[in-house]
Amino acid sequence: MIQFTVLFKNTVICFLLCKLIKFLIIIFIISILLSVSSIIYSQVAISTTGEEADSSAMLDIISTSKGFLIPRMTSNQRNTISNPATGLLVYDTQDSCIFFWNGNEWNNLCELTNSGNSCDDLVGDQDLTASHTGACVGQTLNLITSMTGDSSFWTYSWTGPNSFTSSYKDTSIENVALSDAGMYTIVITNKYLTNCIYSDSTNVVVYTDSVGNVAAKDSTPPAGNGVDTIWVTDATTGSWSVNNSTGITITSPNNDTTEIVYTSITNEERIFTWTDANQCTPTKSITICFGECCGGGYKVTYEGQEYGTVKIEDQCWFLENLNVGTMIHGNNEQTDNDEIEKYCFLSEEDSCDIAGGLYQWDEVMQYSIDEGVQGICPSGWHVPTHDEFVTLTDNYPIEPGTELKIGGSSGFEAIFTGYRTPIGNMSDWDSFTMFWNSTEDPGDNTRAYKPTLSPGTDVSHGTNDKNYGFSVRCLKNY
Repeated sequence: MIQFTVLFKNTVICFLLCKLIKFLIIIFIISILLSVSSIIYSQVAISTTGEEADSSAMLDIISTSKGFLIPRMTSNQRNTISNPATGLLVYDTQDSCIFFWNGNEWNNLCELTNSGNSCDDLVGDQDLTASHTGACVGQTLNLITSMTGDSSFWTYSWTGPNSFTSSYKDTSIENVALSDAGMYTIVITNKYLTNCIYSDSTNVVVYTDSVGNVAAKDSTPPAGNGVDTIWVTDATTGSWSVNNSTGITITSPNNDTTEIVYTSITNEERIFTWTDANQCTPTKSITICFGECCGGGYKVTYEGQEYGTVKIEDQCWFLENLNVGTMIHGNNEQTDNDEIEKYCFLSEEDSCDIAGGLYQWDEVMQYSIDEGVQGICPSGWHVPTHDEFVTLTDNYPIEPGTELKIGGSSGFEAIFTGYRTPIGNMSDWDSFTMFWNSTEDPGDNTRAYKPTLSPGTDVSHGTNDKNYGFSVRCLKNY
C-alpha cells in the first residue's frame, strides 16, 4: 500500500514537470519569434554607447573609439566578384584604397580626388548655367543657377560687381542700381570631391526706367498733306506708335528719328509715342496738331467728357471747368489714393455737370509741387501757373473780370461756381469763382495762387489755403 502511494505521487510529479517544461519551451519559442520579427522589421544600432539608431538609418554603427571595417581583398579577388551590385564597396589591399562599383566599372576613391581626373567622369556633366531675370533701376535682380545634378551635393559661391557675394544657389539683389550691372559668376564645388568645380557667368544689364525727350520738327504742321519729323533722345532700341493711324505713315517706326507722312488731316491732334525695347518699357509721347487745334469748334475728349477750347492770344484754354473724378462728400478730404476725387456744390452731381468739379490744391496737382504740372489735366495740357493766368488777364487791362465771364469779349466764359471751405461747407454758388494755379505762395507753402472772379469788373490774384475746393481750367502745352 505504501509502495503504491509513493509510485502514484512520483507519477503525478513527473506529469506536472513535463507539462511545465513544454510550457517553458513554448514561451521560449515565442520569444525567439518575436525577437526575429523585431530584427526583421526594426532599425538596427551597433553602438558602444547604447544609443539608438538614427531615424533615417536602417543600420547605424556608433562609436568614437573604433572604426568600420569593410571586406579587404587583392585586386584580382576584387575583379573576380560575380555581378557586383552598384554601390558595392571593398578595400583593395594592393592599391591601399577603397573601390566602389558604379554599375559599369570599379572606381578608386583615392584617384577621384586627384586633380588629373575629369569631374564629368566622376559625377557626370552638371550642365551648369548662370542666368538672371534682368531688372530696372529700383527693382529686384534675381540670379539663378540651373544644373542637372543633385543640388544638395554642392556648395555655391556667387561673386559680382560692388564686391557682391552669396552662398545661395539662387539669390537676389533688391533695389538694384546702375552700378550693379556687370558680370556675375557662380562657382559650385562638390562637397565630397573637392576637386570637382564648375563655374558659369552671366552678364547683367540694369535698365533705366525712362528715356530722354521726344520732339518734333514742327509740333503744329499745316493741315492737309505733308511731312514732319519726330525723334527721341537717350533711347536704346524701340518703336514709334500713334494713337490714330488714319492718314498717318511712320516711315521708320524702329528708328529713334523718323519722318511721318500725313494725308488729309485737318485740325486734328495725334499722339506719337516712343516705347523703349528694354524690359522697363519706358514711353515718351508728343502731341502734334495738324492745322489749328484750338478754338473754332475744336474739342478735347477726356475721361468720357468733351471740352471746348478757346484761343486767347498765344494761349489755348479749356472752354469749360474741368469735371473729372469721383464725387465725395464735402465733409471729406481728398486723398492721394490713385483716384481723382472731386467735390460737387452741395454734394449734388448735377452741379458738377453744370459748373465742373471743385478740388483741393494737392488733388489738382496730383501731389506734386512743380509749377505747370499736368496734374488732373489730360495729356498735352497742364495746370496753369500764376504768371500764365496773369498773362490771360493782362489781355484785358480795363475790365478783365467782365471780359472773362460769360458774354465777355474773351470767349473764356467763366461762370460762378462757388467753392468749398476747409471745414467742408459750400459757399457763394452764384457770386464767386476761383481757379487754382500751380504756383505756391512763396512765403507760405500751405497756400497757393488762385485768381478770383466776382460780380465786379476786376480779377484778384491772391493766395488761399490749399484745403479750399476751387475750380480748374486746363491750359494747353506749347
